[in-house]
Amino acid sequence: MREWVEPSGPWRMVWKQLRRDWVAVGAAVVILAIVGLAVCAPLVAQVTRHGVDTQYRTTGLTADGLPRPPSREF
Repeated sequence: MREWVEPSGPWRMVWKQLRRDWVAVGAAVVILAIVGLAVCAPLVAQVTRHGVDTQYRTTGLTADGLPRPPSREF
């Protein structure tokens, strides 16, 4: 009678070790969320009503071209 032996390669061993490390799994989730937001950036920009190519060249500047102090607007 033959017994089934689960194949073990380097990737399978890495995956097995990673599943036990909750910090690594949490970091992977955060990284995937950031990548997901980056991929969906045009959609996020459309939802927030800030176009992808919109630039505010004069907002936050005085008439002399100097930065304004912090305020509610900017």
